[in-house]
Amino acid sequence: MKRIITLFFIVSVLMHVPVYADVLIEPDDSFYKWHADECYSVNKYYTAQNNTPVYHSPNSWFQFDEAEKGSTFFIEWIYTESNGDQWGLYEGHTISYWVSMNDLIPLYSHDEFMTEHASEIIENEVTFYPEQTGWVILYEYPGSTWISDILDTDWIGEGSFTVRTIYIDGDGNQWGYMPYYMKHNGWFNLTHPVSSKEPVRCSPEIYVPEKEGLNILLAVFFVVLACTLTAFVSVFFLKKTQKSDK
Repeated sequence: MKRIITLFFIVSVLMHVPVYADVLIEPDDSFYKWHADECYSVNKYYTAQNNTPVYHSPNSWFQFDEAEKGSTFFIEWIYTESNGDQWGLYEGHTISYWVSMNDLIPLYSHDEFMTEHASEIIENEVTFYPEQTGWVILYEYPGSTWISDILDTDWIGEGSFTVRTIYIDGDGNQWGYMPYYMKHNGWFNLTHPVSSKEPVRCSPEIYVPEKEGLNILLAVFFVVLACTLTAFVSVFFLKKTQKSDK
């Protein structure tokens, strides 16, 4: 198998064919590491239906924070308990957190758009070549203000990419969905594909506990306290046992 992969790589280099590979980046989370086989990747935005407790892990008794109703989370991984309950993991500034998926609903995005407009989606292959310099704006779905990515036409160069999913909006604008192009994806306006001005990125604001640093200190404090109490109890019973032996 190694010989086949090596041969493929050598041939691709000789033919000047670029090799791309998508890699799932696993979180540096202790609970996840113990339960990786019970987790799956989603990488999707969700909204809190009500005030939502935030935990360090699904089996934690210490509540880090409480997110207000309407807060947005970018859930990267979902863990499923034996009873079917699910927990979502998302990254803070310095550490990761877990929230119950029962408290969240999906934020309207590409998936919901495709379901809602399934009968209006046209499967047709279109090859796109940027005919002017500027920026190709990729949106989460047609008509959205949510910019998922921005492509510089200089970066695209003289190349092109093919879209096979087309949607025509109420104004007659044709939109194409780029499912994957060198790690970029999204919807762009095929009728007016290139913007002369670089747009300001606009995406959902992700919730992160305001007192993240304080929460970390509190967690460390409780761990140290638990270790101290355990040591104290152990020493106490050891001395008591020694006295009874005498």
